Amino acid sequence: MGIFPCLYAPLLLLVSLQSAVAEEVSAPSRWIGRVAEDRREFGWPGSGLEMVFRGTSLELSLEDSGNNSVMLDVDGHVSRLDLAKGSKLYVVADGLPNGQHSVRLTRRTEGLFGNTRFLSAETDGSFLQSRPSPRRLLVVGDSISAGYGVEAKIAGCKPDANAEAENQYLTYEAITGRTLGSDVTTLAKSGIGVSRADDDGEVMAGLIDRATPTDKNGSPSLSDPDYQAIIVNLGTNDFGSGLRPPTFVKDYAALLSKLRTEHPDALIYAALGPMLSDPDFAAGEAAVKAVVDSRIAAGDTRLHYLRLRVAVGSYGCNWHPSPPTHAAMAQILTDRLRKDLNWSAAP
Repeated sequence: MGIFPCLYAPLLLLVSLQSAVAEEVSAPSRWIGRVAEDRREFGWPGSGLEMVFRGTSLELSLEDSGNNSVMLDVDGHVSRLDLAKGSKLYVVADGLPNGQHSVRLTRRTEGLFGNTRFLSAETDGSFLQSRPSPRRLLVVGDSISAGYGVEAKIAGCKPDANAEAENQYLTYEAITGRTLGSDVTTLAKSGIGVSRADDDGEVMAGLIDRATPTDKNGSPSLSDPDYQAIIVNLGTNDFGSGLRPPTFVKDYAALLSKLRTEHPDALIYAALGPMLSDPDFAAGEAAVKAVVDSRIAAGDTRLHYLRLRVAVGSYGCNWHPSPPTHAAMAQILTDRLRKDLNWSAAP
């Protein structure tokens, strides 16, 4: 009888090792935001994935440039994860009570820091599918919507070489999404405008259809959901520092026309704010309102101007909105969506 424990020990060890990874998958329970699903890459701010599983642990294998960071939401407990260069296995949850859990991973950072690629996920239990929210928002914007500099400690810092102070999770649209229980897709890039842009000169019309911001040679056909509301917050880089692009009204009208054609039933909000000061804000607002008024007169009754100019008590990097400013903007947007869409508590 004494030999049986020796015979069973390797078998018990093998069973223990096998049970540590009960299931491995190469696709998430669902994607969040705009992604290149065929390559399993995501680069837009706020894009990412959700894993729903039954078990006690979760490991994610990701590939990254090493410049990005993400927000991890494990059953409502939120933390930051800085991604390493290359491929790495991350233990994102361990020692949880045995049961059903949800882990959301979304980019804090924007596309200029490179894409993130999802390789695989492992759990000691089993993976489950995840249902998207019935509420869906699309935000088209610039550095404000990307969360540029929002976590800065001083207003004058310039985090252009790193992503330390950038965080889409703290933006007005992300706050609104969490408050109303809505999924949010953010298509935003720092420095971009409608008729002009800083740095590489790419305007939003050239980026809006891309699966990731860096897909310069085109993207596979995209299957965007039917958004109930679309917020276009562009114009800051067009009208800042006294600029007055002569083609702005024409270009802005073309952008709204494209969005209306692709999303005929959505409420569209042409928004502006909060960075421009007068006279730049007055000029930008007049131009945006001119386009909105013209389209409404032509029959687009589901289009509105939304003023996101709020009192600023503190600043992020390069005078960008701070967390309190984003929170004030979120209140304006949340109140408007509650009124126009009859969205009360989260679904």
